[in-house]
Amino acid sequence: MYAGTLTAELARPAHEAPINSLLDLLRAIHTRGYKMILAEGTSVEGIFKEAESGIYWKLADNFDTRTEYVNTVRAGLSKVLTGPYAYLNGQLSSEMLAEKLGRQRFHISREKFYPQSYGIACTTRSPLTAVLERMLRRMAAAGLVQKWTKDEKVKVEGSRGNDEKGTIGAITIKHLQAAYFFLLLGYILSVLAFLLEWLKYNRDLWLVSNR
Repeated sequence: MYAGTLTAELARPAHEAPINSLLDLLRAIHTRGYKMILAEGTSVEGIFKEAESGIYWKLADNFDTRTEYVNTVRAGLSKVLTGPYAYLNGQLSSEMLAEKLGRQRFHISREKFYPQSYGIACTTRSPLTAVLERMLRRMAAAGLVQKWTKDEKVKVEGSRGNDEKGTIGAITIKHLQAAYFFLLLGYILSVLAFLLEWLKYNRDLWLVSNR
């Protein structure tokens, strides 16, 4: 019985290593037959198209413009489900659509190979430029962008028909604020009780000594 279990465990196919970086993708292209997918006419395509050296150029050299272009984010994610494909796109739009299609069906890499910011275009010398820049900085500093992103993901999960009341995430210091408050309150009450006991003891001792 032991030998049969061991043989079955050793014969079980290993899970594929996830692709978490551009270097992982390049290895997967050469060793596992993966293909890179890009949306035509996007800034992501421009990174690889204009590269003259490095990892971007190596990946672009393995890119087949005849078969590996898609027109939309949905088309890119849908193609990932059909075979050994890796779709390169903005993280937020990919995550939002992946939530609709089933987040558990996709692996989104941990590495962000091209950090990108967004802004509001104004005409030259517009009086609104300084105001908008100030407001955008305030919104980013206050964490509103992250909050809105999280709220939209929750909405997408709800529209997908998720019966769960909520998702369980990692516990952060924010979740422990109430516990720390009650702990601090307990320490304060303990110190006050000790001080009152000490004052009472000294008062009783003084009364005894003065009788």
